[in-house]
Amino acid sequence: MCSSFLPYIISLVSLFDVRSISTQDCTGTVSLPKYYHNGMVFQADGMPKVWGFTTNPSCPVNVKAACTDKNGSKRVLWAASEGVETRDDANVWEVTMNPLGSSGDECTISIEQGNSKNVINLDVILGDVWICSGQSNMERRMDQIANATSEIQNSATYSNIRFYKVARHTSDQEESDIIGGSDKWHTPDNAAELKAFSAVCFLTARDLTDLMGDDKRVFGLIETVWGGTRVEAWSSQKALDECDVEPSVLPDYPQNSNSYLWNAMVYPLLRTTVKGFLWYQGEANSGHNRDLYQCTFPAMIADWRLKFSKIEQIPPFGFVQLATNVNANGVEIRWHQTKDKGFVPNQGIAKVFMAVAFDTYDKENGIHPRYKQIVGERLSYGAANIAYGMTEYPTNGPFLEVVTQNGGFHEVTFDQDFTYNNEEISGFYVCCDSIATCDAAEGSWNRVPKEAVTVVLEERKLVLDLSGGCASALAYAWEDIPVETYLGAPIYADDPFRLPAAPWKVNLS
Repeated sequence: MCSSFLPYIISLVSLFDVRSISTQDCTGTVSLPKYYHNGMVFQADGMPKVWGFTTNPSCPVNVKAACTDKNGSKRVLWAASEGVETRDDANVWEVTMNPLGSSGDECTISIEQGNSKNVINLDVILGDVWICSGQSNMERRMDQIANATSEIQNSATYSNIRFYKVARHTSDQEESDIIGGSDKWHTPDNAAELKAFSAVCFLTARDLTDLMGDDKRVFGLIETVWGGTRVEAWSSQKALDECDVEPSVLPDYPQNSNSYLWNAMVYPLLRTTVKGFLWYQGEANSGHNRDLYQCTFPAMIADWRLKFSKIEQIPPFGFVQLATNVNANGVEIRWHQTKDKGFVPNQGIAKVFMAVAFDTYDKENGIHPRYKQIVGERLSYGAANIAYGMTEYPTNGPFLEVVTQNGGFHEVTFDQDFTYNNEEISGFYVCCDSIATCDAAEGSWNRVPKEAVTVVLEERKLVLDLSGGCASALAYAWEDIPVETYLGAPIYADDPFRLPAAPWKVNLS
């Protein structure tokens, strides 16, 4: 063979990356999940799954992906289903593709079964798919936030973000498909659709876009939320069994029955290959299984990570620590959200990031603060660091490093430079017994007076004069409503990002 032809042969082989193609002589009719629409986002940089339904479970499904990158180069990949899962409600086929390309590449996915000649074409763009879930504060729409009109207008140019909203539904068994949702995937220049979408979800992606600059990625956001719901409803039975959660079926409130939202609004999405998750929930558990939340929340995270299709073994998971005006015991939920550590990630929950929100007080809107912009901003810093390796962005504000005692004085040293403002409160609380006893008895945590705190910023230290009373345990921001001023927390990081210190507590003896 003449060597001058070799480059053309190599180019032809790279164009057609054939994994497996079925030529079986059979026919069938295939259909796609309800959230599959032209313009949707498929996960980039990994091996995404394509899936759907068929009338003939014995006939393989062939999938072709014809992709074009941002430079105009083309690539075609083929794959075939390796089997069909036969369920009571459907025959489900699934194909795992070789990597389709990078964020921003566009693909036409062509699907046919056997030699039926009945081809379905689906136009997609590659990017990062994030699942956004939880209860009402994740559900709060873009038109319900502060300065909503201008925020919606200013978001119209973020064409790299596409979003889809899953319809509410409950089920007592795991469903193959969602009941429905948006009529298609939307972009933010559609103001009517953007105003009805989750503000926290969208604003996090918008802020991430800004942080990435010229390296911005395409984001595909899937909102699956229901206000007033408990973590148990979003958890599989396996996850609930990890925590010995008692069975609970509520005929009048099926959305809070164990696993009913998992069955109908999460399980049908498991074959969606994802980058990660965003979560805002916990208010509904302040009065239900509160002391199990340190188990149920991490168990749900681990279960979602295990069962979703993903490009990383441990996909990143971000959440919002509860804001103010929650029901009684909200501060305990904040603590349990971190698996009783006060910070994330930690040994109990890896690759997790959070946005502290107790300083988003909004008297007029109570449990639903309008200030979702600061929440999205803080989540974006954590996502940039944990999900994208942009370590110049922080994951936590100042956190307790050590407490040392010198007579009646206690020196509280933090792990980073901070600013301190005790205009409203000192931020500190003491109890005359152990933490366990203090938590069990309402009213046991008492505020440390503002004048009892001395600042030694050059040593990252605050000195508390506790000589006037007993002090067996010390806490920070240990109230359901610690401050009644927007961005009025006592302690913030002394850097451009200004992350607040999260609540913590420690025994002193």
